[in-house]
Amino acid sequence: MSSNSQKTAGDDRNLVNANESRIPLTPDEQFRLFWEKNGRFVIIAAFLLALLFVGYRVYGHIAASRDAAVRNAYAAAKTNIELRDFIAANGSHPLVGVALVRVADEAYAANNYQTASENYAAAIPLLAQPILRERARLGLAVSLVQRQLVKDGEKLLEALLSDPAVSAPVRQEAGCVLLSSLIENGHAADAARVGKQVLAIEPSGALTQRASQLLSTLPPAETAAP
Repeated sequence: MSSNSQKTAGDDRNLVNANESRIPLTPDEQFRLFWEKNGRFVIIAAFLLALLFVGYRVYGHIAASRDAAVRNAYAAAKTNIELRDFIAANGSHPLVGVALVRVADEAYAANNYQTASENYAAAIPLLAQPILRERARLGLAVSLVQRQLVKDGEKLLEALLSDPAVSAPVRQEAGCVLLSSLIENGHAADAARVGKQVLAIEPSGALTQRASQLLSTLPPAETAAP
């Protein structure tokens, strides 16, 4: 035993001077010391982690239940008034976008182009599916043209026609509406350019035939230009 070691009454352990080398602790002793120092923190951390997990599960259950309720409410909305009530009650849910398009379609059919354009515009940021968003963009553009906001509508139609990410039928439909508007407003050169874009999308089909018929009303010099 070292001369610096001392015995303490009632204690069989040796008290070693701090200057002496310490004997490495066994894994069991290291775990015991860690638990004595950190056991409370470990329990609290585990408890918080459990709360987080339970909270996530509860939130997921509530969200799923709410989504099912929203779907049911949308399915039950048949009339214009019911659709508007659904829109007002469900914030930014994606089905609100679909309901807005339905309201816009009804307004367009009733020649209420201002209401139609407002609802199409409100629907666009809520629609996650590209084809639905394109549908609303096209509805907005055509409604603006019908409201005599021709330049604004033509700008949106041009954007749809020129965007390769947009589906071919929507691009062609936008192009045909734009072509008709340009011809009606006496812009023959721009009409010829747009007509050629429409014909280049699909070699055949009803919209291609429609574009060809519209182009046939232009002076030959315009359609012959490169």
